[in-house]
Amino acid sequence: MNHKTSSLHSTRKRTTLLISLFSILALAGTGFASFIISEKQTTDLEGNIEIGEVDDETTTFYDVALSHNTISFNPSKNDKSGRVRSDGSDDEVLSTTLTFDFDYAKNLSSITVQLDLTQGIKDAISQNYITLTDQQDLENGKVFQVDGPTYSSLDTSHIGNSKRSGLTDGKGFTYTIEFGWGSLFHYKNPDEYYDNDDQGKLVSDDDMITTLNSLHSLLSPGDATTESQKMKVNISAQIN
Repeated sequence: MNHKTSSLHSTRKRTTLLISLFSILALAGTGFASFIISEKQTTDLEGNIEIGEVDDETTTFYDVALSHNTISFNPSKNDKSGRVRSDGSDDEVLSTTLTFDFDYAKNLSSITVQLDLTQGIKDAISQNYITLTDQQDLENGKVFQVDGPTYSSLDTSHIGNSKRSGLTDGKGFTYTIEFGWGSLFHYKNPDEYYDNDDQGKLVSDDDMITTLNSLHSLLSPGDATTESQKMKVNISAQIN
């Protein structure tokens, strides 16, 4: 796993703060927690999210991919000042878009996308460090309607035209997996929360370091290339 290096700086006790950060967050350089989301289909790429099971018993899937291979809980790209700031590398990236084409759409009622989360990600969400849009639906299997009656409550907005030629009845699929910052940071990047939020500015340097170190521990519990530390995006289709 590539450890992210971003800098936390203070206008108070600057030297002491930087020394303590190097010792406390040795595995993360001088920054706060980050993790990698890597796409995988048929190649063996390192990362902590990958395309998992693609069930093609009822249809054929093509070009299954994630738009970004890195999700990074780091400072915002343009934040160059304050206690928490970017050092110009590995800036904040909180989403990745799943896309694929599939055939025989008229035979299908729905597409299901299911996301297996690591325990660290689950804990970071439950402890309000981060959020995941549609978390419950994704963990259980989020269902998207392909065809069916107009009164159906299932989502059809992510089904569109296929970009692939030569299919019998091809359709395209697009869905963005979106993470965010949690209520612990008032739903803001910590660089904004600790430097600009009225409550965040009151947090001491020591408490800030403790919080960010705890977040790092949740998101970087060990070797992120092992199976237990990988999130998996699983895809299946249901017939009419």
